Amino acid sequence: MKAEPKAAAEVIDLIMARQERDRQNGIETDPKRLVFASGIPRMFQRMIQQRLNELGEPIRPLKHDYALHRAWQDGKTMVLMRGAPATGKTVTCCRWLAPFVRGQFLTAWDIAGLSNNYAPDREQWAVWVKSSQLVIDELDKVPERNKERMWQFLHERHSKRLKTVCTANQYHMPKWLARRFDITIDCKEQAR
Repeated sequence: MKAEPKAAAEVIDLIMARQERDRQNGIETDPKRLVFASGIPRMFQRMIQQRLNELGEPIRPLKHDYALHRAWQDGKTMVLMRGAPATGKTVTCCRWLAPFVRGQFLTAWDIAGLSNNYAPDREQWAVWVKSSQLVIDELDKVPERNKERMWQFLHERHSKRLKTVCTANQYHMPKWLARRFDITIDCKEQAR
């Protein structure tokens, strides 16, 4: 897939593009601190910083990297990335999220496991639901008993039009929830 150099730079290496923009605007960033968002698992931080996958091979752009980039350009705020394991869904999400200081990476279980009856959980919910950029990984792995809680969280973010991208290996969600997503990106290309 061919793309303009500027768009490709943002898709392939969002962090370096952000640092270049900062430099052009006279803002110096710490080159040792390439991942800013909270919660990105260490394995994905290393992949982003080294631009190598877990096998030590260079990470290459995938069709869904471009699709996610286009979704943000088109003003979408709720994106679902679904596909088989090892298609690079989570790597794509982490590369998008990494440069945002206020970004947050969570698993669906982090959210669904919060309780309405416990004050610290309610406080954590309030912080996460307001995060300006959020990745929710493994949406399909929420236990049935916790799905309503997850759906409530997504509804709150959707109503606030906050950027949210979720990943799922399967797509077993009620139709009303599917409508919460502005776009669903099918990830069929294998990352390795």
